[in-house]
Parts: sequence; structure tokens; C-alpha cells
Amino acid sequence: MRGWLRTLFEKQYYPAISVLMDTPADRQSAQQWADWMRQQWDRHGLSNLTQQRNLMTEVRRELKDRLGEDHFVLDSMNFTTEQWIQINEKANRVVASRNEQQCLIQNPQKIVDLARQLLFSREWAEIVAGLAVVTGRRCAELLQTATFEPESDYSVWFTGALKRRQEKSILRFEIPTLIEATLVIRSLEKVRTWVDTRGMDNTEINTHYSAAVSKVCHRTYAEWVPPRRGRGSLYTHLFRTIYARIATHWYAPPEVADIEYMAAIQGHYFRNDESNSELRRSLGSTRHYNDYKIGDGQGNIDGRQGIKLGEPGVVVLLAFQGQNKGDRRDLTSEVAEMQELEKAQELGILELEEIQELERNRQRSSLHIYKDEKTRWQAVLDSVPGNNQQQKMTAILLILEAHLQQDGRDRPALKALAEQFVTVLKPLKGATVIRCICQRELLLLKAWQVEEYLSFYQDEIEKAIRAGELPLEDGITAHRDKFIKQGVQYESRTHYALLFLANMEFQVSHAEAEEKKLAPEPVAVSLPTPSSQSIHESEASIPTQERRGRPRSAVGEARVQESIDAIMAYNNMPGRSRQEMWAINGASIRQLRGSNQNLIKRVIEANQDSIDQHHQRLGLGARHNTVHSQAGVSIKDAIQL
Repeated sequence: MRGWLRTLFEKQYYPAISVLMDTPADRQSAQQWADWMRQQWDRHGLSNLTQQRNLMTEVRRELKDRLGEDHFVLDSMNFTTEQWIQINEKANRVVASRNEQQCLIQNPQKIVDLARQLLFSREWAEIVAGLAVVTGRRCAELLQTATFEPESDYSVWFTGALKRRQEKSILRFEIPTLIEATLVIRSLEKVRTWVDTRGMDNTEINTHYSAAVSKVCHRTYAEWVPPRRGRGSLYTHLFRTIYARIATHWYAPPEVADIEYMAAIQGHYFRNDESNSELRRSLGSTRHYNDYKIGDGQGNIDGRQGIKLGEPGVVVLLAFQGQNKGDRRDLTSEVAEMQELEKAQELGILELEEIQELERNRQRSSLHIYKDEKTRWQAVLDSVPGNNQQQKMTAILLILEAHLQQDGRDRPALKALAEQFVTVLKPLKGATVIRCICQRELLLLKAWQVEEYLSFYQDEIEKAIRAGELPLEDGITAHRDKFIKQGVQYESRTHYALLFLANMEFQVSHAEAEEKKLAPEPVAVSLPTPSSQSIHESEASIPTQERRGRPRSAVGEARVQESIDAIMAYNNMPGRSRQEMWAINGASIRQLRGSNQNLIKRVIEANQDSIDQHHQRLGLGARHNTVHSQAGVSIKDAIQL
């Protein structure tokens, strides 16, 4: 509920109606208060029914939460039947107009490829935009309510849907992902650590964050997605439609109607009653998602469905499998089945003859190995399930195939991560700051083992070294090691990033003094004067607060204000990476100045709007400075006043 409406509700309307009884006199009072509330909407410039629709919905939802679904006050706080018809007729005309001029998506793969790139961004708004495209979820869901649980390589179980009208039971349904589900889940976890929306409702989240995400959508997709009729920009909610169309084109079984599939993956479900957990698809909202279709590149509609079914890892959603569950069987399930057979035999459930019957149609073959490797092979065979050599070799084959298939799926993601990391790494100098950026990278790599990702990073780093883009400087970017081979002394240099990615506990020996001596001095920030401000004028030109009290307090406030300006100027320097930036809070200013805590709090509160604007533009969350403290870096090492 928007702020001014909540004030009216909490201060005047609700205290008055909450004490009323279901009597003719009190019903009349409730109607008078409802009329009063709508008069307040008129005074805020929201006079027509279309403008008042959302206001009425918000107030009625709040009343239902507090007083119950059937409270008599809801009879007065409502539009008439004729008014609802008028509102819906106008909405239907808009939808019909859009559906008569459908837009064609000519290159769905390009749209998904761009979304994948956004997920590797260092900016929270770009990650949210990418997630909106590949999952079809709303901005507020991605920033607060959504949870994703993996089901298959390209699908997840989703909970946290908004607009469910206060259902008592939680809606949980399977949705396809247009990229690997593991990457979707990791990206959601990452953005949640950067943006803190605790305590915010849906309206507040949209007010603070949706504009930034919409700008990313328009900037990224203006060339590839035609805007809806009457809208000049591409907004986040639009991608619920685009997601549904691409998902249907790629994953929907051909025999399933597109409106049924889209209703399922958009969460258009209803229950006959709360005691019945069975979900039924509702097609009432599907008309709103019909204004985009897939094009064939020749100006016609490409009506094919399920074109990616059959590709590795792609399976039909459970809701559309009917009685045939076999499509979801993966490689490791065969190993599990073999283990179950052995367990059954041990428990006497199956006799030997029955197991032999299961294997009767399989023919044996010979496989040659080197004699000096026989002991190693025997050790491997002993570690896997199976009653004989044939069963054990089958288990090893299935395990290897599953591993190779997973490696094939992870390869593009790891390569893209490594390339992005090297781009950020290039301008960095000093073991401390390189260790810091490696710590941040390892958070993105927690789903993989060191041996899985290190080779990709090693390839990209060595490629940049050969190209001269990552110079190996002793004690600044590289660790120097001396060794003797066949009586000759050699020296080798290894970039700190490779050492820290392999082992974050690696200690830089004897290089600390060189690093301190050779590395650039901390930046001495020259505060901008009003005449030099351009892009960040609204941040730097903060109105001077009227100072009262003792002269010493005024001097202290001026010093805190100078610290705030210095941090903003440092963050705004061209070429500054997000990892190098500092969030403005009491702790960072106290480190920089050592001022009184109450004094710092007072000045921060006076500048809160400018600080919030600065943080939001740069994507600096409440815990941003944690990466510096974990690396043992003080703000004084970066900024000098």
C-alpha cells in the first residue's frame, strides 16, 4: 500500500470502521467512511475508475487481512457492479487492441543469450533483468519472495508467487528455465546478498527498484523486442509474456495447447477450496499474454512447440507427463536401480534367478587393460556396487557418462565466469586487493570443486598474460619463486589470482614490503567544487544543514559531511570497479574520521536521500563493505582526507 494511502487508512479510516457492528446504523456509517475515502482519492488527482481500481484493491486486501474475508465493511468499500463492468470493459478493449496487432519475436535464442550475459554482471539490476527473462517472474518476487528448488536440468519448483489473494496454503509449481537451472539458482542467491528488501512490501519494492530493472530491459532488448502498442519502452513485466512464449516454443509438448502450457508456467491456478490441495489451471488471464508470438524470420508465426525436447537435460514438466514418467529418468538412476536390486537380494526379496532374468538379454564382451594397471582397476571396481565384473563396469560407465555430461553443461558457464573475472582483474594491483576479488569470485563458484573451475580460470589468465594484459610484477601482481633443477637456478612467477583461487590461505611471503613500497599510494580525494559537477551534481551538491549548538559540534558535522563527500567522490571516479567502492555508513565514516557516533548518525540522517540515491545507482547493498573487512582492508587504505 502506497504511503499516503496507508496514512489515511491507519490514522482515520480503519480506527473508525474497526469498531462498527453489523447493524443498519453502523452499515450507514461504514458507507459514509467509504465515501470519504474515495473523496481523498479524488483530492490526490485519482478521480476516474481506472485510476482508483488499484487503490480499491489495496484497501480491500488490507481489510480482508485484518477483519476477514466476509466482513460487512467490504460491502461498502467496493465499486458497484456497473462500475466493475465499466472498468473491465476498458481493460478488455486495451487487451483486444493489442491482440489484434501481435508482435513477433524473431530471434528467441538471442534474447536468452543476452539474458545469460546479464546474469554474470556485477550490477544487481542487470541480474534481476536476466532472471525475469529466463524465469518469467516479477521484480518483487525475484528480490524478496521467490524460492527455486531444482527439479531437472532446465526446470525448478517455484514458490513465492505474488497476487495470490492471501491464500492460506502456499502455491508451489514447476516452471521451466530458459537456461541451466543451476545458474538461475546461483544468480538468485547472488542478487539477494546484494539487495536487502527485508521489511518492504510489494509496492515499496517496485517503487525503489523496478525502474532500474526496466531501464536495463530497454537498454538490452530495444533492438530485439518490439514494444507493445502504445508503450515506447520495454518494462520488466513485459518479459513474463516473452518468457512464456519462448518456453512454450522450446519445451511444450506439441499435443498440449499453448494456452494450457502458459497458464501452468505463469502460475494461473485456482483451488476449489482451501482443504483441497489439487491445483486447477485458470485460463482467465491467458488473454493478457497473447500479444507476442514467435516469428519464423519471414514475417509469419512459427507455431512449433517443444523444439528442444530431446536435447540433453531437457524433459517435459511433470504436469504434462500424464502416466509416462520415463522421460525424466537420468543416467544415475540406473546406478540407483542396480543398488536397489543388490539390496533386495541381500534382504531375500529377490532370488538369484530373478536377477539373472533381468540380465538375460544382455550379452557379455571382453575389454583389455594393461597389466600394470590391473591393481588400480581392481581398486576402482571394489568401490562401486555390483555382484560381478559386468555390473561393476556398467556402474563405472554410467558414473563417467553422467560426469562428462555435467562437465559439458558447465563448460560455457565456467568459461563465461572466467572471462568476466579476468576483465575485472586486469587493472588491479597488490596482493591484498587481488585476494579480495578472488574471495568474491569464490562465492560465485561455490557450486563447483576447485578442479572443475581452476583450469578455465588458468586458461583465461594465462591468455591475458601472453597478450600483455596482465603483467607479472614481483610483489604487486605476481609471486616469485626460485628453484634449482639439474644444478641450474630458475625463477618462476605466478599471478596472485591463480594462487588465491586454488588456495585462499596462500601466504604472500617477503612480498608485503615490496608491495607496500611499489604499489601506488592510497588515493587522495580532491572534493569536487560546484562548478566541476556534472553527472553527479544531485549527489555532491547536498543542501547545507542549519547548524546549531556549540561551535565544536558544527566543526564535527562539517568533518563528517566532508567524509561523506569524499567517499562519494572516490566511488564516482571513472574506471572504478564496484568491488573497490565503499558503502557509506556509520562504520566506514568512523574508520575514516573517528568522530562521535551520535554526530555521525545525525549527519547521515540529514543526507539519507542523497546516500540512498548514490547506493542505488552503484548497486551498493547494506553488506557491501563486508568484502573489504574480510580481506583486512581499511577505508583509510583507499581514501585520504
